[in-house]
Order: sequence, then C-alpha cells, then structure tokens
Amino acid sequence: MLSRTLLILLLLLLPTQFGFHYWPQFSLVYGIRVDYLSPTLYLVDVLLIVYLLTQVRVILAIFSSFRSRIFLLFIILIAVTNISISVSPLVSLHSWIRNLAYLLLFLALFKEKNLKKIAVTPLIISTVVIIGLQFSQLLVNRSLGGLFYFLGERPLTVSTIGVASLDCSLFFNSCSILRPYSTFSHPNSLAGYLLVLLLIFKFLKISRLLSFLVAIGIVLTFSKVAGFTLLLLILPSLSFTDFVTALMLSLIPLSSVLVNIPYSISNSFVSRAYQGVAYLPLVGSHFFTGVGLMAYVPALSSYLPPGLLTLNNLQPVHSLPLLIFSELGFLSILMLLYTVFIFFKPHLLMLLRHKYFHLLLVIVALTGSVDHYWWTLTQNKLILVVALVLFITDARKHNYHTHRRRI
Repeated sequence: MLSRTLLILLLLLLPTQFGFHYWPQFSLVYGIRVDYLSPTLYLVDVLLIVYLLTQVRVILAIFSSFRSRIFLLFIILIAVTNISISVSPLVSLHSWIRNLAYLLLFLALFKEKNLKKIAVTPLIISTVVIIGLQFSQLLVNRSLGGLFYFLGERPLTVSTIGVASLDCSLFFNSCSILRPYSTFSHPNSLAGYLLVLLLIFKFLKISRLLSFLVAIGIVLTFSKVAGFTLLLLILPSLSFTDFVTALMLSLIPLSSVLVNIPYSISNSFVSRAYQGVAYLPLVGSHFFTGVGLMAYVPALSSYLPPGLLTLNNLQPVHSLPLLIFSELGFLSILMLLYTVFIFFKPHLLMLLRHKYFHLLLVIVALTGSVDHYWWTLTQNKLILVVALVLFITDARKHNYHTHRRRI
C-alpha cells in the first residue's frame, strides 16, 4: 500500500522541479555558478529513494541471478572508470549515482503490476496542472509565483536576463512575449516532455481531448523542432476538421515563431559555432575515455577563450549524440552498447517491433539533434523511464500472446 501511494505521488510530481540546490566548489567554473553542476535534491528524488526502499526485495530478487549480477558489475565498472578519468570527478560521481537510481526505478517499475492503470490518473492530473500553468504564464507574460513556486516554477518575467522570449512586433509595436516555462527549466525541455507524454496518452488510449490539449501545449512552447516533431506524430491520425481547428488555434504562436526564425537561427548559429570550435579539440583530447559524465562544462572552460567564459557559453553542447560522446568517450559507449545488447537482447528484439518505441526514437532523435535535455534534466529522463517501461511491458506481453497462438 505504501509503495503504491509513493508511486502515485512520484508520477503525479514527475514534471515538477522543486528542490534544494547546493553550490560546492566543483559547481563553480571560474567563479560562475553553473546549474548543471549543482548537486540538487528534488522532491521527486526523495519520493524516488523512499519508493526504491520499499522495493528492496523486488530489486534484490532481480539481481539474484548470476547473469543480472554480471550486468550490474559491468555497469559499475564503466561508472568507476568514467569517474576516475573525469575532469570533475565529484560531478561525475553525483551524476552516476543519480542515473543508477533511475536504472533501479526502471527495474522496479518493470516488475510493478498494473502500471498502466496506476499511471493514468496521476499523469492526467499533472498534465492539466502544468499546461494550465503554461497558459496562465502566457496570458500574464510572467511566472505566477505563490504556491506554484513549490512545484518548481521559476520567478521569470519577459525582461529577465537570458529568458526565452519571442518578438511579436508583427502584431504589436515593441512587444515581446515570454515563452511559458510552466514548471520546467526551459520551454524546450517542457516541449520534449509533452511530446513523450502525448505518445504515452496515445498508447494508453486516453481521451482525444486531453491529447489535443497536450498538442496545443507543445505548440505554445514555441519550440520549432518540437512543433515539427508534433506534426510527424499527429498528421497521420488527424481528420481534416481536427487539422483545421489545430491550425487556427496555433496560428498566432506559429506566426510568432516564423517571425523569430531569422533572429533565432543566427543567434543559435553564433552560439553553436563558438561551442563547435571548442568541441573538436576537446573531443580530440578525450576521444577514447571522454571527459566524464556531466563534466562537459568544466572541460569546455579550458578550451574557450577568456572573453567567452560567460554563463551563456558555459552550457552543454546542444546535441545529444555529441554530448554523450564527449562525456563517455568511444570505449565507454562501446562497452555500454555491448552490455545492454548482451543482457537485454530478447527485450530489445521485442521492443524494436513496437510501434510506440519507434515513435519514441523519432522524438528523441529529432529533439536531441538540437538540444541536450534528455541527457541532463531530471524531468525529461524520468518521463523516458516511464515510457520505456510501458512500451517494453506491452511488447513483452504482445510477444507472449503471439508465441502462445503459434504454439
């Protein structure tokens, strides 16, 4: 009963980011605080830890076989090696501990009975809240504050330095609008989360009205790549009436995005060009071993000219494949792929035939080509864990029934 309650709360608070940030010396780069390096204890972390404690017997049972113990040993070996060669070992240690906790969550959820039924209500409630907050922020052009602070909403206005905003001068003179963050650290991260959530809702066959609401939420993040990915997901299943309605509702935000494309592309190109110049020698020096998990930013600081050591430039490279390769290196990636393939081969073969897993790959591949949140942010990684468990469980069940029919 306790574990079920904890799981419901965990799923309910999945999109929140309320937590305590700590700023030890290793989280500073040349005296600049870098969010990605700050050890943070989120409320969902507390729920995750307590939930895993209630699942100790289940987890120990999973690792009771010799095969599973060898798998865990391989993962620990890769982690220890990566930490030992990291340019910031404490940052990498904290990141590996967090990711190992996500692995244990994945295994515990895989053994959870009726996860599909358990997940429906908390996911619906949390979705309504975060999209409602998103709409409200868009209307008032700032964050709301108050109780929403305890969901992780950040105090933002359209004039906050570095905030994600759009120029709407096409419609009004000297007008800027805040791209709504809801409870996320960036609208792009929110867009990625909602894309996977939309996929989960389609898989769970939750009402089309709620899926439509999520789709509008994705549009209102003003994320270009998320908007393009959304079209790929929904166009095949849309009726003409649905398509026209969605187009009319999203006409203004889409127009704003189009107006901002020249500026955002040029701004994005300059930022990525500077990082690209530093990325090549960085990877060249750590090609086989990588710089250490989540240690890209400390490593990057050694390759940037002093004049570019600013908070805007001290960010992970905005490309998921490039970031993973730079942090793990060729050998660790090879070992991880080999380990996962050897120990999860039957599940992988089933999963590769699953329609929704293919769509999940499309989402991660497209959005990950220009951003890093699937690798760096808690909310996005947790929703991926939930989606993978749901799809693997379904693929396994479907394969079992198919096998029975053949017999």
